Amino acid sequence: EVGAGESSVGIFSSLKEISLSRCDKIKKLFSADWVLSNLEEISVMYCSELEEIITESEKKRLGSNNDTIKFPFPKLRRLELTELVQLQRICSENGLEIDDEGKLSPSNSLQIIQVHPIDWWEAVEWEHPNFNIKNVVRPLLRFWKDIIEEWEW
Repeated sequence: EVGAGESSVGIFSSLKEISLSRCDKIKKLFSADWVLSNLEEISVMYCSELEEIITESEKKRLGSNNDTIKFPFPKLRRLELTELVQLQRICSENGLEIDDEGKLSPSNSLQIIQVHPIDWWEAVEWEHPNFNIKNVVRPLLRFWKDIIEEWEW
């Protein structure tokens, strides 16, 4: 895990952007216990062993059923994921606030999820007990193929 340990959280609390590329030994990126309240953009590319972006909180791992755990990145606007061949999970069931109708809560700041390749995205899991998260976040998805087409005038 990047910067594992409570003292590391304070060091990273002012971060606005984080970009990781070719960090082949990393398996987990962030814990849901972290509150990186200023983080606006996460870009992760070509990290061949990365399995999970936001891991389950320590409280949940230890058996606490506190359903009030919130998404630890309240200002996150952009999530870019490219060629993460071992990625199995973006975040646990408490990772995004979803209303009773299965729509993203208006309090979510996330505006875009940029992914590549498309077939890899289809294999990634977002857990939620009541909703298919991929359907919920579909309006935010942007694939490199579509972005490149927009560049070609």
